[in-house]
Amino acid sequence: MSAREQLIREVSQIPDPLGEEVLNFLLFIKAKNQQDDSAESNSETQEEPSFFKVYR
Repeated sequence: MSAREQLIREVSQIPDPLGEEVLNFLLFIKAKNQQDDSAESNSETQEEPSFFKVYR
């Protein structure tokens, strides 16, 4: 059983108030992951500051 299948199975068995907390946590993780991915791609495309090049 995949992690996704297990997660769906577990979530389907919890009461609604707990489901709301799980949903909020999942949305938080997704947003954080998108921010991390965005920051990582921005740092890869930005040119290195000139003061780093002096010491190479």
